[in-house]
Amino acid sequence: MSAGGAGDFGLKTNKSAQSLAPAVGAAIPGMLKAHALPPPLTYEFKGQVLIINPMTRKIVDMFAET
Repeated sequence: MSAGGAGDFGLKTNKSAQSLAPAVGAAIPGMLKAHALPPPLTYEFKGQVLIINPMTRKIVDMFAET
């Protein structure tokens, strides 16, 4: 282990990512890559977007479609 302590693997830390406070409408730093959810995990139903766990087929989250 390095002198940095547990979990220090010699990777540079990025302060802008560490200081990110996620909020609706906030921009994400350029080094974070956004990924779309695969279509089988998202469904639109009556103005709501449903996030589905494909293993259990249960709704795990939902929000209004905007």
